[in-house]
Amino acid sequence: MKVAVPIWEGRVSPVLDVAQRIVLVEFGSEGECSREDRRLSQEVAKAEELAAWGVEVVLCSGVSMELVRKLNGLGLSVIPHLCGEVDEVLTAFRCNRLGDQSLTMPGCHHRHDHGEPLAKQPPKRRRSARGTKEGR
Repeated sequence: MKVAVPIWEGRVSPVLDVAQRIVLVEFGSEGECSREDRRLSQEVAKAEELAAWGVEVVLCSGVSMELVRKLNGLGLSVIPHLCGEVDEVLTAFRCNRLGDQSLTMPGCHHRHDHGEPLAKQPPKRRRSARGTKEGR
């Protein structure tokens, strides 16, 4: 499985949409197989570029819903609201611990996704003015 993490000074970049560098990591049954630091071109749309590199999962911090939709449309999963050192985030991903509070962006204390890709989220329920649940 190939995973991409936008990077800035050794940490997860604050916003995927404007990130200029990305680390690509390939995981196999024995763990990390390869790691490559790449520069994202500004001429090519990021979603298409990541898909062309064979990325399956994008671990990121902030990301626009427009970019999430493009990535999902190309078959990539997006796990947002992450922060911290790139190696910590990759280790947490491999060990299924992305829900750890220490890796969650400040202000995202209730993390709606708990480390799950955005594309696989159930619809949120809202309360109407009468107090009944909507969105079922």
